[in-house]
Amino acid sequence: MGQALQQAVAVVVLLGVLFGLCVWFGSLAPDPTVGAYPDASDIGPSPAEYVGTDVEIGGRVVATDPVVIELSYGTASRRVTVTDVSHPVAEGDTLRVFGTVRESGAVRATNSFAVSPAGALYTYSISFLAGLWVLARLATQWRFDPARGLVRRTTPRRPVRWLRRRFAHEEVTDSDA
Repeated sequence: MGQALQQAVAVVVLLGVLFGLCVWFGSLAPDPTVGAYPDASDIGPSPAEYVGTDVEIGGRVVATDPVVIELSYGTASRRVTVTDVSHPVAEGDTLRVFGTVRESGAVRATNSFAVSPAGALYTYSISFLAGLWVLARLATQWRFDPARGLVRRTTPRRPVRWLRRRFAHEEVTDSDA
């Protein structure tokens, strides 16, 4: 078996193990002793079962006085009052809460943070730009070698120089091609 085939088999096996571990981790029941607290999918349908239990929930803020969040679980949702929020929140924010479920069904926040809707747009925009930057670096500084996989170019491609030569009808050579 060639080295490239061995590497391809190793990558496929490792991806299979990674996928299996993700499925296994997702199937674990909440266990606060290992830091896995009940979340919206656990307390949403039956909050009475979790009275006095520490939970980790999140949702969109629908009211601010008192703070009420829309807790989504599966295809259903429920509104939950959150008390003792130590920072200001606005309607539309996404509020993440770690706290204790009360007998009334409310959650007393021990710790929480809010993210404005603009924060999500900022996150997606920066992530998209970072992805483009990584793709550009990959395309200009690395090449694919069938025998060894990705190999760093000895002379990185310079897209601006390459375009200038193309439009000037000069011959473009790539030493790593």
